[in-house]
Amino acid sequence: MNISVVVCTHNPRRDFLERTFAGLKDQSLDQTLWELVLIDNASKIPVTGTFDLSWHLNAKCVREENLGLTRARLRGIRESAGELLIFVDDDNILGVNYLKNALEISRQFPFLGAWGGSCIAEYEKSPPAWFLEFEGNVAVRKVNQVTWSNQYFDYAATPVGAGMCLRKAVAHRYDEGLKADLGSLNLDRKGDSLMSCGDHHMAWTSIGMGLGVGVFPSLELVHIIPEGRIEESYLLKLLEADACSAALLRANLTGERRNLGPTDKKTLLMRSVGRQVRKWLNPKKFNPFHEKVRLAKQRGHARAAAFLSGDAPRPA
Repeated sequence: MNISVVVCTHNPRRDFLERTFAGLKDQSLDQTLWELVLIDNASKIPVTGTFDLSWHLNAKCVREENLGLTRARLRGIRESAGELLIFVDDDNILGVNYLKNALEISRQFPFLGAWGGSCIAEYEKSPPAWFLEFEGNVAVRKVNQVTWSNQYFDYAATPVGAGMCLRKAVAHRYDEGLKADLGSLNLDRKGDSLMSCGDHHMAWTSIGMGLGVGVFPSLELVHIIPEGRIEESYLLKLLEADACSAALLRANLTGERRNLGPTDKKTLLMRSVGRQVRKWLNPKKFNPFHEKVRLAKQRGHARAAAFLSGDAPRPA
């Protein structure tokens, strides 16, 4: 088996997941070269038997009772037989040649352990103009040229979880690493938690193995963005969780604990007073929304600092 396509889902929207399957059904790569592994991550209504997978020659649905996207991905890794794993979210629609091109990249770039491509947004409702600045936070990106790197935190060359291609050896190293690092099991979505960076952790496992990561224009998928994800309240919660997750991952990979800022109440209070004074002195330059964004990131850094100092338990 050349490729294992791993679809992780938790309480999926039927219309979205049906489109994901339709995109897979239309792939130009012969079905004899790839398998479909559907991971039902503790959905309230079991996915098994709900969706017809008989269109694929080699498909299976496995139930993972431990909640969390990382848990679901690990189960997908353990259930896969392919030498190349491709992770597809339940709101992704792969371009018709995605699997074929991914397989070709695996042959042409043996020094890469993880790669991906463009994630083109399809919004359920047109987003407000201010939201476009934050599209990257909801895994929307356009890749215009081949870019690869063997450096941590080189985000321009790092694939996101949607459509990520991962060599089997890297996937197994990632799985083994988390057995000794239980805290990182929560570096991604889990129930109502918007913690993230599990996909970056998985991709950057390649770097620890002497391999690189990359992105390619020939890989393109559609990412369906539901209405609730373009609301201000959701974005601010997401930005806070992203800031916390990124700081925890940096500390995990490099030991660095930089740019977390102060956590003591006195310093935070003085900064708050300073902001109010600046707002009063120069109201035209004060952007209320950007101030909310800055405070959300500050809260995320403070959470990470508290976790790292032992003043608070790591996210559960």
